[in-house]
Amino acid sequence: MHHIFPPPEKLRQAIVTIDGPDFHHLIHVLRIQVGEEIVLLDNSGVGWRACIESVGNKALSARILEEHKLPPEPVIHITVAQAPGKGDRFERVLQHCTEIGASRFIPLLTERTVVKISRDHQQEKTERWREIIKGATEQCHRAKMPEISAPMEFSDLLLSVGEYEYPLLLHQDGEAMKSAGSGSAVLLVVGPEGGFSQGEICSWISHGGRVVSLCPWVLRTETAALTALARLQP
Repeated sequence: MHHIFPPPEKLRQAIVTIDGPDFHHLIHVLRIQVGEEIVLLDNSGVGWRACIESVGNKALSARILEEHKLPPEPVIHITVAQAPGKGDRFERVLQHCTEIGASRFIPLLTERTVVKISRDHQQEKTERWREIIKGATEQCHRAKMPEISAPMEFSDLLLSVGEYEYPLLLHQDGEAMKSAGSGSAVLLVVGPEGGFSQGEICSWISHGGRVVSLCPWVLRTETAALTALARLQP
């Protein structure tokens, strides 16, 4: 069954009206018809099985049938702080890391980050990224959408290192990375195409962060994030 996240307030009624982009996706992309069932999610870990009762030009109605059991969320909380790359690389990170279990994303601005995000466009960018995360979460049938914050400077990220049990920065010269224990809070920091500067690495270590490596080779930023996330899962 297809999964979607309608606005949570709509799930307070027995018959749910679905319109906007969700309606377009269900009807014009997935070709859902009257009588078919879908799963409605409220982003708190709860889902409901619902049956399509009617389809109009701009909206459809679905009747909630019963609560739907969902797969459990990952046993570790992984925040991915990733420097956006050129093209759609960051969007691919959001998609694939959502599928493999990331809990939160931070677009990271470093000394060598090529992609510049002006303050005027931050909200627009963040909304687009949130929609990409939503679609990936629905596609892989997760119960909760990962969060995404506004773009953050590397210097500001350093202030939160102490909040995590495993603050890890990826670099080819770091120690071999291992999986994290269940219930752990992990901060996974991935640099841009040009990597981190020596000053950034020194600052990271001085703030209590660890430098870790996945392999002896230099990976693309989008490959590194996905590989590290899979490696961290217990």
